[in-house]
Amino acid sequence: MELQKIVGNNIQILRKQNNMTQKDLADIFSYTPNAVSKWERGETLPELATLKAISDYFGVSVDCLITEDGANNKEHFLLEKDKRKIRLVQTLLIISLFWTIIVVVFVYLYQNNINRAWTCFVWMVPISALIPTVIYRKESMPILKFILSTIVLWGLLVSVYIQYIELNLFLIFLIGIPAQISIFLWSKIINIKK
Repeated sequence: MELQKIVGNNIQILRKQNNMTQKDLADIFSYTPNAVSKWERGETLPELATLKAISDYFGVSVDCLITEDGANNKEHFLLEKDKRKIRLVQTLLIISLFWTIIVVVFVYLYQNNINRAWTCFVWMVPISALIPTVIYRKESMPILKFILSTIVLWGLLVSVYIQYIELNLFLIFLIGIPAQISIFLWSKIINIKK
Protein backbone atom coordinates (compact mmCIF):
# COMPACT_ATOMS: atom_id res chain seq x y z
CA MET A 1 0.00 0.00 0.00
CA GLU A 2 1.41 3.41 -0.87
CA LEU A 3 2.23 5.99 1.79
CA GLN A 4 -0.61 8.40 0.94
CA LYS A 5 -3.22 5.68 1.42
CA ILE A 6 -1.59 4.45 4.64
CA VAL A 7 -1.56 7.97 6.12
CA GLY A 8 -5.12 8.66 4.95
CA ASN A 9 -6.41 5.41 6.40
CA ASN A 10 -4.73 6.05 9.76
CA ILE A 11 -6.04 9.61 9.95
CA GLN A 12 -9.55 8.37 9.20
CA ILE A 13 -9.34 5.64 11.86
CA LEU A 14 -8.03 8.03 14.53
CA ARG A 15 -10.68 10.60 13.62
CA LYS A 16 -13.48 8.04 13.91
CA GLN A 17 -12.09 6.60 17.14
CA ASN A 18 -12.42 10.10 18.58
CA ASN A 19 -15.96 10.58 17.22
CA MET A 20 -14.93 13.47 15.00
CA THR A 21 -16.23 14.52 11.62
CA GLN A 22 -13.95 15.60 8.79
CA LYS A 23 -15.12 19.15 9.49
CA ASP A 24 -14.10 18.87 13.16
CA LEU A 25 -10.62 17.76 12.17
CA ALA A 26 -10.37 20.39 9.45
CA ASP A 27 -11.36 23.16 11.86
CA ILE A 28 -8.71 22.16 14.40
CA PHE A 29 -5.90 22.35 11.87
CA SER A 30 -7.28 25.24 9.78
CA TYR A 31 -8.01 23.19 6.67
CA THR A 32 -11.17 22.59 4.69
CA PRO A 33 -13.22 19.40 5.09
CA ASN A 34 -12.42 18.77 1.42
CA ALA A 35 -8.67 18.71 2.23
CA VAL A 36 -9.25 16.20 5.05
CA SER A 37 -11.36 14.10 2.68
CA LYS A 38 -8.49 14.05 0.15
CA TRP A 39 -6.05 12.95 2.86
CA GLU A 40 -8.32 10.13 3.94
CA ARG A 41 -8.86 8.94 0.36
CA GLY A 42 -5.08 8.92 -0.16
CA GLU A 43 -5.17 11.55 -2.89
CA THR A 44 -2.86 13.98 -1.08
CA LEU A 45 -0.62 14.04 1.97
CA PRO A 46 -0.74 16.65 4.71
CA GLU A 47 2.36 18.80 5.04
CA LEU A 48 4.99 17.43 7.41
CA ALA A 49 4.20 20.08 10.07
CA THR A 50 0.49 19.21 9.83
CA LEU A 51 1.27 15.50 10.06
CA LYS A 52 3.23 16.16 13.26
CA ALA A 53 0.40 18.33 14.64
CA ILE A 54 -2.15 15.59 13.87
CA SER A 55 -0.04 12.93 15.59
CA ASP A 56 0.44 15.18 18.65
CA TYR A 57 -3.29 15.91 18.78
CA PHE A 58 -4.12 12.19 18.87
CA GLY A 59 -1.27 11.46 21.33
CA VAL A 60 0.72 9.18 19.02
CA SER A 61 4.03 9.43 17.21
CA VAL A 62 4.25 10.27 13.50
CA ASP A 63 5.25 6.62 13.00
CA CYS A 64 1.67 5.67 13.84
CA LEU A 65 0.41 7.69 10.88
CA ILE A 66 2.93 6.37 8.38
CA THR A 67 2.81 2.71 9.44
CA GLU A 68 0.27 0.43 7.81
CA ASP A 69 -2.56 -0.25 10.29
CA GLY A 70 -0.78 1.99 12.83
CA ALA A 71 -3.99 3.58 14.12
CA ASN A 72 -5.44 0.18 14.97
CA ASN A 73 -2.28 -0.59 16.99
CA LYS A 74 -1.79 2.86 18.44
CA GLU A 75 -0.73 1.56 21.86
CA HIS A 76 2.64 0.82 20.20
CA PHE A 77 2.94 4.43 19.08
CA LEU A 78 1.87 6.32 22.19
CA LEU A 79 3.97 9.33 23.06
CA GLU A 80 6.29 8.80 26.03
CA LYS A 81 4.40 11.34 28.15
CA ASP A 82 1.17 9.42 27.56
CA LYS A 83 2.85 6.13 28.49
CA ARG A 84 4.01 7.72 31.77
CA LYS A 85 0.49 8.97 32.49
CA ILE A 86 -0.97 5.52 31.89
CA ARG A 87 1.66 3.91 34.13
CA LEU A 88 0.98 6.48 36.86
CA VAL A 89 -2.77 5.81 36.76
CA GLN A 90 -2.12 2.04 36.84
CA THR A 91 0.20 2.48 39.84
CA LEU A 92 -2.34 4.58 41.73
CA LEU A 93 -5.09 2.07 40.90
CA ILE A 94 -3.04 -0.82 42.30
CA ILE A 95 -2.22 1.16 45.46
CA SER A 96 -5.89 2.08 45.94
CA LEU A 97 -6.89 -1.59 45.57
CA PHE A 98 -4.38 -2.55 48.28
CA TRP A 99 -5.75 0.18 50.56
CA THR A 100 -9.27 -1.10 49.94
CA ILE A 101 -8.18 -4.60 50.99
CA ILE A 102 -6.53 -3.20 54.12
CA VAL A 103 -9.67 -1.28 55.08
CA VAL A 104 -11.68 -4.51 54.73
CA VAL A 105 -9.12 -6.36 56.89
CA PHE A 106 -9.22 -3.55 59.46
CA VAL A 107 -13.02 -3.60 59.64
CA TYR A 108 -12.98 -7.39 60.08
CA LEU A 109 -10.34 -7.26 62.81
CA TYR A 110 -12.01 -4.35 64.57
CA GLN A 111 -15.43 -6.03 64.54
CA ASN A 112 -13.84 -9.11 66.09
CA ASN A 113 -12.24 -7.03 68.85
CA ILE A 114 -8.69 -7.78 67.76
CA ASN A 115 -6.26 -5.56 69.68
CA ARG A 116 -4.29 -3.09 67.60
CA ALA A 117 -6.29 -3.70 64.42
CA TRP A 118 -5.08 -0.27 63.32
CA THR A 119 -1.56 -1.63 62.78
CA CYS A 120 -2.63 -2.97 59.40
CA PHE A 121 -2.57 0.67 58.22
CA VAL A 122 1.03 1.01 59.42
CA TRP A 123 2.02 -1.95 57.23
CA MET A 124 0.43 -0.26 54.22
CA VAL A 125 2.98 2.56 54.24
CA PRO A 126 5.93 0.39 53.12
CA ILE A 127 3.66 -1.65 50.85
CA SER A 128 2.43 1.56 49.20
CA ALA A 129 6.04 2.60 48.56
CA LEU A 130 7.03 -0.87 47.34
CA ILE A 131 4.39 -0.97 44.59
CA PRO A 132 5.80 1.95 42.52
CA THR A 133 9.34 0.73 43.27
CA VAL A 134 8.48 -2.53 41.50
CA ILE A 135 6.46 -0.92 38.69
CA TYR A 136 9.13 1.70 37.89
CA ARG A 137 12.13 -0.63 38.35
CA LYS A 138 13.24 -0.21 34.72
CA GLU A 139 12.75 3.56 34.66
CA SER A 140 15.63 5.98 35.08
CA MET A 141 14.41 7.87 38.15
CA PRO A 142 17.20 7.54 40.73
CA ILE A 143 15.91 10.13 43.20
CA LEU A 144 12.39 8.66 43.23
CA LYS A 145 13.79 5.14 43.62
CA PHE A 146 16.02 6.29 46.48
CA ILE A 147 13.10 7.95 48.29
CA LEU A 148 10.77 4.98 47.76
CA SER A 149 13.42 2.48 48.88
CA THR A 150 14.03 4.56 52.00
CA ILE A 151 10.30 4.63 52.78
CA VAL A 152 10.08 0.85 52.29
CA LEU A 153 13.06 0.23 54.59
CA TRP A 154 12.05 2.49 57.47
CA GLY A 155 8.36 1.70 57.02
CA LEU A 156 9.06 -2.02 57.46
CA LEU A 157 11.21 -1.39 60.52
CA VAL A 158 8.55 0.83 62.12
CA SER A 159 5.84 -1.70 61.23
CA VAL A 160 7.71 -4.58 62.86
CA TYR A 161 8.47 -2.44 65.91
CA ILE A 162 4.83 -1.38 66.35
CA GLN A 163 3.47 -4.86 65.65
CA TYR A 164 5.66 -6.33 68.39
CA ILE A 165 5.88 -3.28 70.66
CA GLU A 166 5.53 -5.37 73.80
CA LEU A 167 8.89 -7.02 72.96
CA ASN A 168 10.62 -3.62 73.03
CA LEU A 169 12.52 -4.18 69.78
CA PHE A 170 13.92 -0.64 69.55
CA LEU A 171 17.32 -2.05 68.51
CA ILE A 172 15.69 -3.12 65.24
CA PHE A 173 16.25 0.44 64.02
CA LEU A 174 20.01 -0.21 64.06
CA ILE A 175 19.40 -2.49 61.06
CA GLY A 176 18.20 0.57 59.18
CA ILE A 177 21.55 2.37 59.37
CA PRO A 178 23.68 0.00 57.24
CA ALA A 179 20.66 -0.76 55.07
CA GLN A 180 20.15 2.98 54.40
CA ILE A 181 23.84 3.34 53.55
CA SER A 182 23.47 0.41 51.14
CA ILE A 183 20.46 2.04 49.48
CA PHE A 184 22.41 5.29 49.12
CA LEU A 185 25.45 3.56 47.63
CA TRP A 186 23.29 1.45 45.31
CA SER A 187 21.62 4.57 43.97
CA LYS A 188 25.07 6.09 43.33
CA ILE A 189 26.22 2.96 41.48
CA ILE A 190 23.14 3.07 39.26
CA ASN A 191 23.82 6.76 38.49
CA ILE A 192 27.45 6.01 37.58
CA LYS A 193 26.42 3.20 35.18
CA LYS A 194 24.17 5.60 33.29
